[in-house]
Amino acid sequence: MERSLPYNFCMAGTIRTLEKCPACGGKFQGKPLRCPKCKTAPSRYFIDFGWKGNRLRIFTDKEGHPFSSWEAAHRFLTVMRAKVDEKNFDLREYVKVEVRGLIFSNYAAAWLSRRELEVERGHLSRGYFRSVKIYVHRFLIPFFEKRNIRDIHEGLIEDFRDQLPIGLKPKTVYNLMGILRKILADAFSRRDINRLPRVPAISVPAPETKWIGIREQQAILTQVKDPVCRTLFLMMMETGCRPGEARALKWGRVQFRANKIIFAAAMDRNIYRERTKEGDVRIVPIAPELRDALMQLARGDDDDFVFLYRGEPFKAELVRRIWREAAKNAGVKVNCYQGTRHSIASQAINSGIPLEVIGAMLGHKSKSSTTRYAHLNPEALNQMLNRDSGLAMEGPAVKRQQEEKPTGKVLEFKMVKK
Repeated sequence: MERSLPYNFCMAGTIRTLEKCPACGGKFQGKPLRCPKCKTAPSRYFIDFGWKGNRLRIFTDKEGHPFSSWEAAHRFLTVMRAKVDEKNFDLREYVKVEVRGLIFSNYAAAWLSRRELEVERGHLSRGYFRSVKIYVHRFLIPFFEKRNIRDIHEGLIEDFRDQLPIGLKPKTVYNLMGILRKILADAFSRRDINRLPRVPAISVPAPETKWIGIREQQAILTQVKDPVCRTLFLMMMETGCRPGEARALKWGRVQFRANKIIFAAAMDRNIYRERTKEGDVRIVPIAPELRDALMQLARGDDDDFVFLYRGEPFKAELVRRIWREAAKNAGVKVNCYQGTRHSIASQAINSGIPLEVIGAMLGHKSKSSTTRYAHLNPEALNQMLNRDSGLAMEGPAVKRQQEEKPTGKVLEFKMVKK
């Protein structure tokens, strides 16, 4: 029978109790703990554990259940000893406050709080954060809710993937697994977990890149009555800038003498940010049609926004609504992004402009972002291949001669990294 001293402890750990025998008031001894006289057993146990000069008393398991039997405490102690042998032991995992913080629902909430700080500092877009927050609360927390983040392993991650609703789009599943991968990777880099579990890759079919020719763009523009908004759409068609970059443009970056527009800022939802989505600065020439339209607008100071609606910069929702109504009236089924940014890239490819040039013009960081435009709409491509004297590509964006050639519009620009 092993003698158990009440305040003596070692790295191997000892199972103890604070109770005394209810019959005789004596101390419990041995393995398992018993009163040597009355043969009674304690109703509550704790683990006395020493680690690198620290003393730790553990009264509950990771779920907060008290050790009500010797066997339960012994199983828990056995796991602790195994982690010591594997050199995978972390004292924080067993401190009560630390354990609460490592429960997935709590850990995910703290992770989102750190991401929200990135939004406030302009390092993360509000739209992206909003989507991530929805995914975490709708899918990740309900499944992993009460689990310790250190107990998440490959099999559990596969179980999460397999229980997702069958109707979810592959892109949604891809995003969910990507967010989980990011949470775990951040936990690993912060040393909150000792091992980074593998998250299975999700294949997503390449999306169809819808675009339109200049004739359809002309039809949409004729349906936009407000000259300011019409010029905004025209600029997006001409330069391939993002809607948020167009709404954030200020007069100081429209340089008529140098015949160029500088894109160096963007709207994050409806908040101005002094940086583009990719953090680059793009310099694009002003085509004649766009130049004429811009010069007809009321010019403000250098720090004033170019495109105003009732004295305020255009809101994202307003731009989408005006485009949607104009496209519907023109009989063209295409959204604003497809009818402007996607379309100029596709038109440029059909004009023979190299992908590298198009990618730089659009501010793409990777070639894969540009190659998607190589998969073009067959009907629109057929229209271009069979155009009569270039008429299929005519429109307000560029005044062309009878035969279109890949010059000027997309080639004359510079890109500068901030």
